[in-house]
Amino acid sequence: MNELFKEDLTGKGYQYIANWILSCRGLLFEGDYTYIEFLSAAAGICAEWEQHYEANKSVYEDKDGNCTEVFQRALQYATYIGRVNCGVNYGKGVYSVPLEDVEKISAIPAPKDYTIAVQKEIRREFLARYQRVTACFEDDNRDEYKPTLDKLVRACFNYEDWMVAAAQMGKALTGNTLMDFISKLGDSYTLWLNPHTTGKCGFVTGIESVGISKSTYNDYIGFSKSEKAFDKKMFVNIAFLLGLSYPLAEKLLHLNGYTFEGSERAFDKICAKGFKLGFGRDLTNALIEKRNLDLGGDMIPNLQKNSKALNIANLLAP
Repeated sequence: MNELFKEDLTGKGYQYIANWILSCRGLLFEGDYTYIEFLSAAAGICAEWEQHYEANKSVYEDKDGNCTEVFQRALQYATYIGRVNCGVNYGKGVYSVPLEDVEKISAIPAPKDYTIAVQKEIRREFLARYQRVTACFEDDNRDEYKPTLDKLVRACFNYEDWMVAAAQMGKALTGNTLMDFISKLGDSYTLWLNPHTTGKCGFVTGIESVGISKSTYNDYIGFSKSEKAFDKKMFVNIAFLLGLSYPLAEKLLHLNGYTFEGSERAFDKICAKGFKLGFGRDLTNALIEKRNLDLGGDMIPNLQKNSKALNIANLLAP
């Protein structure tokens, strides 16, 4: 068993668990295998992950079987790692670290209360965004969830800086260097964080890379009063893109006439497990295709766009 799956996550915070989740998802690189070998290796990783779930169930689920708050936050936080840098804006420049390395801010040679306050502002920014996601699916937002959902989806393709600035006596505090800035810190200061978009992945490229047709997605967002049938797979892909927990993914499905609960379809069972354990879209898709490989045909729809569905018959051809 991989060492990652031997780790006890009890008592760990959502930031730590998010990094752990991404480490598990990154254990396999498809280019290192033939595709059949990759599917088998992915299935092995998922089996070990399921053993970890059984041994650490209190991290994943509460006593009622619902997703814990810490795991739900971790899934959300994982969507920002890799596209957000954070740190200190000292006026003439920034001290920047990837969000996954936010703890490095503690190593800045500054007063401890300052570095703690900076990290607190970064957590505050994340939690405000997390609350926007959960609020999107609350009952009192049912009539307005689509515009909110669209904003959340489009934001997934932004790269951002979350830099914390400071002021003293109502005036922005600046320094020529980080050390110069720190030397000017007094006993009383205020902090604020203004997120800044630094780059964007093209929306069309981004949305289609996660198995969603741009035209179908735009049709869905545009249909506010009339109704049209949209494939369940699109909503599953949206839920994976947004890093939704199982309960939030279920709410998105319910709002659009679908559910995982009570279903005997293999597609639903595998996807539900992917959300509950944190596999993410790629591992979940590999698990579906491994099942198709075992069945000897394309029996179960995968998470790719229909035009890119795996053709098992061709894969197994001599």
